[in-house]
Amino acid sequence: MSAAGPTAPTLRAAPAAWVDRAQVALLLGVLTALPFVLGDQPTQLTSAEETGLLAPEGDPRKQVVLMGTYALSGLLLLRRASAAARGLGLAWALLLAWCVASVAWADDPMLAVRRSLALAGTVTAGVHAGATLRLEDAPRLMRAVVAAVLGASVLVAIALPAQGLDPEGRLRGVFAHKNALGTFAALGAIAVAATASARPT
Repeated sequence: MSAAGPTAPTLRAAPAAWVDRAQVALLLGVLTALPFVLGDQPTQLTSAEETGLLAPEGDPRKQVVLMGTYALSGLLLLRRASAAARGLGLAWALLLAWCVASVAWADDPMLAVRRSLALAGTVTAGVHAGATLRLEDAPRLMRAVVAAVLGASVLVAIALPAQGLDPEGRLRGVFAHKNALGTFAALGAIAVAATASARPT
């Protein structure tokens, strides 16, 4: 123990290799671009709230892509099982167990199964990112992913305006709604600010 006192535990002590960063970036990119990839971008004017209701409940195409992405995260986590266990923690494990148990008393058991799997998949993807990246790696990776996705959104709007622009001609790129594009761009701005503040002056 140093004179400065104990340090906070980290999930990964060494910097992430380029292949680790590429894995996380690919998973984030796939999840972000799903509306464009699956053709779920609305062709009529709609609000951001309504956009989430356009895809039918239990869309098999989306389930296949998401389950494949989550399964890949789970397989990659097997390489660092101890870090994954620390990243998950008891609270998340109990929450996931409670969601799975709710199938027994749910009015719609199949809906409860789908939602439980979706939650477990989201947590798996998050734990994979946390076990792969150091805290200081995450903003840099997010900045790169946001730059790539926003650049792809501009290219889609130029090459495929019916998909990249909403019915009123506003940029939405690979997203279902222009507000989702704006939210993602805001995350990129936060990542840029985080990396800029971390640089030595």
